[in-house]
Amino acid sequence: MALNSSTIHSLESLTVRFGYDSFRVYFNDDSNRNDNEDHQLNQLKPSKYCEYDFSKLVEFSIKISSLSTINKSLKRLVIRKCLDDHIGESPSNDRPGLLINQLIHNSTLKTLGLEFYDIRNCSELSQLTQIPNITTLYCSPKSIKYFLQHCINNPHIKKLVVGNEQEYNVDTELYETFSNFFLNNHSLKTLVLLEYIHYFFTKTF
Repeated sequence: MALNSSTIHSLESLTVRFGYDSFRVYFNDDSNRNDNEDHQLNQLKPSKYCEYDFSKLVEFSIKISSLSTINKSLKRLVIRKCLDDHIGESPSNDRPGLLINQLIHNSTLKTLGLEFYDIRNCSELSQLTQIPNITTLYCSPKSIKYFLQHCINNPHIKKLVVGNEQEYNVDTELYETFSNFFLNNHSLKTLVLLEYIHYFFTKTF
């Protein structure tokens, strides 16, 4: 099945998963789906292998996000990456602001997954404060520090889910980030750390 105008207009959930030499598009119009129930819609191969041109993947993610201008039912948009170290080497996957900018006028989206991006600056997320209907975010373990900082500044975010693409240990700096977050958090209600991510402390809100 391919994405067509009727599919786009009625779509409620869309997942794009980027890999080493291809990227796959998944969708499911059941908003009550399980996070692990990605249903493959299509597999697209770019003209160049992804290891040579990750910017094409970023461009594609922005085009996907622009669906929100014609789709009035999309509630869940997730940009993920496959279990692939080469994706992490890309200089092009640290700027989600380009994608977020496309969503500013969206009024239906509730969940935004930014696991593809390895954030290096909290300001890349600042535009999310202009989209109050987004209340759930997904991030990669490498970006958790900046997402926690954003959650302090954005009271609309009620749930943060940290992806599970790798084992990840908390160093001293990140431990302090968590501690400061718990002391200053007044709005986030749920923090989910998925399997294979090893943290050395627990916290109940």
